[in-house]
Amino acid sequence: MRSVAESEGSNGSVKSRLSDTAPLKSGLFSVFSIRAWIVPLVVSVMVAGCSAYKPYIPTSKGHIGLEKPKPKPEADRVIPPPARATTFVPPPKPTVKPQTYTVVVNEVQVKDLLLALARDTKQNIDIHPGITGLVSLNAVNQTLPAILERIAKQVNMRYRVEGNTIIVSPNVPYVKTYRIGYVNMVRDTTSTIGVSGEIGSASGGPTPAGGGGGSSTTVRTTSRNNFWEQLRENIRSILNSTRLQSLNAEDKAERLAQEKQVQEMRTKQIEAASRAGQGAPTLASSVITATGGAQRGSLLPDDVVVSSVSGTVTVNATEKQHQLIQRHIDSIVTSMQRQVLIEATIVEVQLSNAYQSGIDWSRVSQSGGVAFSTLGALAGFGTVSTGATIANLFALTYNENNVREGQIQLTVKLLEAFGNTKVLSSPKLMALNNQTALLKVVDNVVYFEVKSDTTQNQTNLVTNFSTTAKTVAVGVVMGVTPQINDDNRISVIVRPTITRLNPIKPFVNDPNPSLCDLSRNNCVVNQVPQVQVREMESVLQVANGQTVILGGLMQDNVKSDREQVPFVGNIPDLGEAFALKKEEVTKTELVIFLRTTIVNNPTLESDQLKFFKRFLPEPETKPDLSTVPKDLRPPPPNFFIQEPAGAAQ
Repeated sequence: MRSVAESEGSNGSVKSRLSDTAPLKSGLFSVFSIRAWIVPLVVSVMVAGCSAYKPYIPTSKGHIGLEKPKPKPEADRVIPPPARATTFVPPPKPTVKPQTYTVVVNEVQVKDLLLALARDTKQNIDIHPGITGLVSLNAVNQTLPAILERIAKQVNMRYRVEGNTIIVSPNVPYVKTYRIGYVNMVRDTTSTIGVSGEIGSASGGPTPAGGGGGSSTTVRTTSRNNFWEQLRENIRSILNSTRLQSLNAEDKAERLAQEKQVQEMRTKQIEAASRAGQGAPTLASSVITATGGAQRGSLLPDDVVVSSVSGTVTVNATEKQHQLIQRHIDSIVTSMQRQVLIEATIVEVQLSNAYQSGIDWSRVSQSGGVAFSTLGALAGFGTVSTGATIANLFALTYNENNVREGQIQLTVKLLEAFGNTKVLSSPKLMALNNQTALLKVVDNVVYFEVKSDTTQNQTNLVTNFSTTAKTVAVGVVMGVTPQINDDNRISVIVRPTITRLNPIKPFVNDPNPSLCDLSRNNCVVNQVPQVQVREMESVLQVANGQTVILGGLMQDNVKSDREQVPFVGNIPDLGEAFALKKEEVTKTELVIFLRTTIVNNPTLESDQLKFFKRFLPEPETKPDLSTVPKDLRPPPPNFFIQEPAGAAQ
């Protein structure tokens, strides 16, 4: 029983232990289940970490799985302009170093030296029998043409190369023709600007009387351009000077004796002509002209033939003279074909009340982007046709050299701080070197000049009137003459003229008393225009691409306005009490911007002219159908009208 009890007791204890450990068993199960989930996860993460890292590679645009981009609308699909064909530049060819020779001789016959040179240089040579003289030469490492040139300076010879043969002949005159590309034109330009302060004059009686004191200032500019005649005289001067230098002592003495004899004969003819009485001055002048022309003709034969129609000059001269003539022609042609782009902008500024003394250019320079430098007093500054004064001339330099368009427009915009601006004209023109360019944008106002002719018949006086139509230009006229120096500085003769009708009273009646019939108290009314002129002429020198400002030309404008009470204001004398007069005085200043640029390459691809390319239409290009199959080509246009099918019936 004891054992059973013990067993029972033991069983009871076991039960009690089991009952006490029941909650622990469930907790252990949950712990084991969490561990079973975490361990594989940690192991998988560790295994994944041990594997190689593969970076992300985006899908290419050409992948077949990508969505195709949506087509752009018709407005966005613009056909690009056709590509322009560029100039083909061939690859550079390797230069061959010329063969050089060393020649050291002392008083050697020129024929022997030339034959030795031909033998050593393996050249064919033909020597004229008239070639004589001794040569002393020390030439080290020089080419064959250079050695021949040095030999030709010591003896009277010249050479030319024809293929592999050197032909040597005496340096006697021969004929050579030069071609010069210039127009067949004789151009003379004359401009006159003047101011007269004479009040008037009266005549009647034995001695005319002047009307008070008077003064006048006139500037007359004359430009003569007779290119072909000037070229002929220049070539003749070259030939004459070189021929006189080549004469020996005996020839020079003989020439001086001839000139002295001609001078004495000329003096006797002038003395005889001076005793001719009343026609002595005219006769003496004709004698001087005739003898002078004969003397010049005797000194120099006519070896120069100029054909301005074909553009050729033929000269009979020696080799040395031809070299001088060629050098002279090259220099004048190079200078003559240079061009200048002239851009001018004429602005009228109506000054505000704060700037009645004129534009303050220091404020413009402080705004940035531009810099000013005073040109000072320039020679040849002309007169002005109004009573205004001209301030100093300024040279305008833009700090941003890479900006071309809108440079002058930028400065014009800055001038709005001083008042209302108005651009009167903005011409752009090109001119050759030393050629006058004239721009004229005007309205021709027509008026009539009336003349009266009074005759007396048997009974009364008869007056006949005749009219002549005349015009006066109202607008802008500008003349510019550029000249390019060797250092690319430009001397400019500029003459702008701005004319307009008087805004208060544009027309006035002609006060000619012959137009009135005093007996009948009847006058012929003839109105003539009243024109205001603002004009200046100046000679400037500016750098290439620099802008010059001509400013300070001011003018007062008076605007009158009258308001009145209807009907009552028209009563003489009394109507003034019922009227109101207003007068508005405004001051304007004329500013001229002048920009000169040397154009070395007169094409639209040059840096100076490519800005104007945008204003020209694009050339039409025809499609090339040579690569298109014939079945896909468009049909040719049908120029024949086909009748309908039933028209013939």
